[in-house]
Amino acid sequence: AVPELELPSTYGTPTAEEHPKLTPDKAPDAGTRLTEAPEYYWVHKHFREGRAVDHVADLSPIPSTIKRGDFVQIGWIGGDPMVDPPHVYLETKNDAGEWVRATSKTGRVISEAMTDIVVGYTPFPLAPVVDDQTHYYWAAWQAVGHVHDRLGLAEGTYRLKVEGETYVGDEDTWPWTSEPYELATEEFVVEPAELTLDLAVDDGGLWVSYDAPQWGFRLIDIDGNARGKNPVRGDVTLDLDGTETTVSIETVTDGRAWVPADLSGVGSITITDQYGNSGIITDR
Repeated sequence: AVPELELPSTYGTPTAEEHPKLTPDKAPDAGTRLTEAPEYYWVHKHFREGRAVDHVADLSPIPSTIKRGDFVQIGWIGGDPMVDPPHVYLETKNDAGEWVRATSKTGRVISEAMTDIVVGYTPFPLAPVVDDQTHYYWAAWQAVGHVHDRLGLAEGTYRLKVEGETYVGDEDTWPWTSEPYELATEEFVVEPAELTLDLAVDDGGLWVSYDAPQWGFRLIDIDGNARGKNPVRGDVTLDLDGTETTVSIETVTDGRAWVPADLSGVGSITITDQYGNSGIITDR
């Protein structure tokens, strides 16, 4: 039998003297980008083999070119979270060379408010909270579509843009006076992903997949994995020694799509999906 829970007859109410009176920390370095991870730094976790695994905080400059499915990160010093819940936006460069906020197909801005961008926060020292702390933040984005067509993210030039607030007042009660800060990553170009081709033993066709990275945190396909194989969809272009044909994907098994073809005597095979992602086998 489950024993009855005995509740106290009265509940004590802490006095104001028993709680420290907190004001936001001043953060003169707010908006400073980090190039190395601090000793204590929380970043997004994912689950592999039944256990939580940290991503590696790579705060080096983002390469000028990445592929769909790749991972970009930014770390920075921000303001006290009493005034600074930072916003992180995905921006893209339009035809006029201007930075605009990327949106979903329904027009929603891509930001940390949704699942596209993850944010981590670590104060230092971790405790006590009454001490002056440096407020470290981290954000990351995986280069896939928001909801639909995960492997069909538009090619183009992107960056991550951070906007936050830092305390500059002398109040000892809310509301707090703050000023904005902002920073952005370097720009980078997103290109098509590489597909994996697995030949059948009898030369009767091949399996095609997009292999998501081990740190992936976005589900790529409903019949695939965030960290594993994912099938391509729709029509694909099959190039056998320079001769192209169009094949419709009909069979999907274990995260791979089956492309039937007579490959006997073929030396070079290229498959390109509807979004321009491709895989190649040469010199068979």
